[in-house]
Amino acid sequence: MLKKGTFIIIEKDGQFMAAVRRADGGVIELPEVAITPELQRLNGQACEYLFKGDKIVKVDGRNIFQAHKPETSKTPQTLNPAQTDWKRALRESAEEDEPEIIEKISKPNLQDSFESSKSRVPNDTQRVKISKEKVDNFSLKLNQFARWDWQKDGNKDGNKLYFFNPKKIEEGPKGQKETKLDAFKIKANFGDLFKKNEDQLAHRQKIAAEFLFSEAGQLVTQKFRPDWRFITGLGGHSVYETGLTLHHVYGIPYIPASSVKGVLRSWVICQKFGNDEKQALGNEVFCRIFGCPNESALGTAHRGSVTFFDALPTTPPKIEPDIMNSHYPKWYGGTGAPVDTDSPNPVFFLTVVDTTFEFLLGSKNWNLQTERFWEKTLSEWLTAALTSHGIGAKTAVGYGYFTEHKAS
Repeated sequence: MLKKGTFIIIEKDGQFMAAVRRADGGVIELPEVAITPELQRLNGQACEYLFKGDKIVKVDGRNIFQAHKPETSKTPQTLNPAQTDWKRALRESAEEDEPEIIEKISKPNLQDSFESSKSRVPNDTQRVKISKEKVDNFSLKLNQFARWDWQKDGNKDGNKLYFFNPKKIEEGPKGQKETKLDAFKIKANFGDLFKKNEDQLAHRQKIAAEFLFSEAGQLVTQKFRPDWRFITGLGGHSVYETGLTLHHVYGIPYIPASSVKGVLRSWVICQKFGNDEKQALGNEVFCRIFGCPNESALGTAHRGSVTFFDALPTTPPKIEPDIMNSHYPKWYGGTGAPVDTDSPNPVFFLTVVDTTFEFLLGSKNWNLQTERFWEKTLSEWLTAALTSHGIGAKTAVGYGYFTEHKAS
């Protein structure tokens, strides 16, 4: 009889090794299993195992002893030196409880989730034949045409809003299985927004900013790319359990100007004022940059002299599902103990990957290219904030850190 446990990847003597964590907390090492990127993505998932006779460790319905046979010609896998990077270490520390991403997320052959007949829109709209290729506003597709499809909740059948389902769900009498829910994921299409440089929203915003701040040094621009994954608006209003900030007109992911200002302001307070906001408000330069209330160094409410713009993508945004996996739903629900025999309760959310964003700061009071505030220009402060502090949700586990992207 198969026993239940959790499949994990551990590090031992500088090498990755597959293992099974038993329900009692013990760990069974599997040195004979070859570690592959595909196998690493299964880290933290529930499994069934049996070690009498033929060895069996089933993860997602597959026996990893058959799917990942060792290759004797290869040398043992050692840890990549780049994995010592502290940002990556944050992500790896979370993988045991929150797998980085389930295997099927990256598969390109998943069909698109869009199907107008399954959305909760007015009948006359639903009767219009809308092809998937013509839907070029991701926000409308994700939220207004959300897929309302079958789900199974315990012993009851019901419906749920989906943007991603990793595998086909079938039920029915033996030999007569019926497909209840196909495998699919939402696919982004942004039309002509990124086909020509002059048509890009970011380019048009930059032209307007240059008109507003036309004198030399009044406007600074920088481009950044996420080191890994980025998400903003995770807890925002959404028809799903999770959200994503999308432009209200164009439907593209972006970083609101308020978020850019907030992360820069927070980083300056942390680094120069000991994380004490009252002390920062007692500094005149700080108040003139970011603005302040009556109770401040200026003695009156003051609007900040630096204009922050929305950070818009300059390349077609790549949007991928990711997963938060609660391994102890009974414990969190107050109905049981935190044991590894619980079935995980995955919550899917959308992230932005491999996308360049343009950040713009403007001021009519200073030459932002040369003026230094606390030994640094604002551009240098912004670079430090985005690379060391991060922006958006889940920065504690490695999301939202950026690297400056300079044209070659």
